[in-house]
Amino acid sequence: MSDLLPPNAADWEHVIANIGEFKLDFEFNIAELKNPAKCPAKFLPWLAWERSVDYWDHDWHESVKRDVVAKSISIHAKKGTRSAIEGALLVIGIIADVTAWHEFEPKKDPFTFEVIAWINEQNKASDIFISADIITQAHAMIEAHKSERDKYLLQVGVKIPANLGVIAVVEASIEVQTSGVMS
Repeated sequence: MSDLLPPNAADWEHVIANIGEFKLDFEFNIAELKNPAKCPAKFLPWLAWERSVDYWDHDWHESVKRDVVAKSISIHAKKGTRSAIEGALLVIGIIADVTAWHEFEPKKDPFTFEVIAWINEQNKASDIFISADIITQAHAMIEAHKSERDKYLLQVGVKIPANLGVIAVVEASIEVQTSGVMS
């Protein structure tokens, strides 16, 4: 390429002219880089950043990372709603029951809600029923997807099938009240 430059071209002009001759040592398809299902795992954090994923944990299993990225746009469209909170928790394997303040009898304080996070899916590979890490992840997902004005009570539980056809329930509760922005 530098042979197209005039004889008095500067060195930096030769460098710029020759940039096009460099070849990257990997081949990629831009369509695959934008697709959460086909994107190489090492590029998933960048795709998550591009799609404004609010909470990312590098320790998540690859399938969870792909699911979080894939559902990010639809969750962002519903941000601040019950559906967004339930959907955000579901992508990390937590089934949630969300109850708004006006659904209680008697009614609770306005702009409050309660979440019961059932962490059965999270615990298939673990002997620890309720870990601090799971509670931290649930808290972070709720914070990232709730309305800024809302306050909530988070209860974390596990449903354990018993041999007699009865389901035993274990719950741990933490109350989270925030004001302002949490990091």
